[in-house]
Amino acid sequence: MSTILNVDDTDAQRYATSRLLRHAGFAVVEAATGKRALEMVSDRPDLVILDVNLPDMSGYEVCRRIRCDQVSARLPVVHLSATMVSTDARVAGLDGGADAYLTQPVEPEELLATVRALLRARQSEETLWQSEQQYRLFFEANPLACWILDGNDDSILAVNEAAVQMYGYTRQEFMGLAVRDIEDASGPQQAAERTGNATAQGAMKKHKTQACAT
Repeated sequence: MSTILNVDDTDAQRYATSRLLRHAGFAVVEAATGKRALEMVSDRPDLVILDVNLPDMSGYEVCRRIRCDQVSARLPVVHLSATMVSTDARVAGLDGGADAYLTQPVEPEELLATVRALLRARQSEETLWQSEQQYRLFFEANPLACWILDGNDDSILAVNEAAVQMYGYTRQEFMGLAVRDIEDASGPQQAAERTGNATAQGAMKKHKTQACAT
């Protein structure tokens, strides 16, 4: 069950939004101030519905702080305003890191659809992030010298520790080199033989390729 942090200083509005979310199957926690909201973000809710006008700080500032914290940087935020706002205000909210901006009165179906869409997007991002983290762990722990190449020009974007040990370059010195440029302490000929034996093992992203030297 996804948990929604509902931040609104108006008791009646906060109650109405929380009631709607609970009836839709979400767990809901509440805050009435920006300070309290930032404290509760540390409990890692799945999404924040954030009133723009709060008594101690603006919702924009709360969102900015959420985005500046590495732990909560990817947390979906929906700004909810109780008053009509200008296009500039909406743009400011979205540019400030909010994922959506809704104005009261908002149709219940629209609010729920927005929440569900953002949660789906977050789940996809989390799955991709976890996959990349696992890939990075495998890449770094591989006993073979491995590198990640730019698919456009085959320049080296990253190497693992085994490559550093094999070729004698620092990680920074590897950056921007092509595989053909690599030389190790045993001489250019053996280095060329090693790089010639490199085989592609997969892709980290569409424009990157990993290779390992045997």
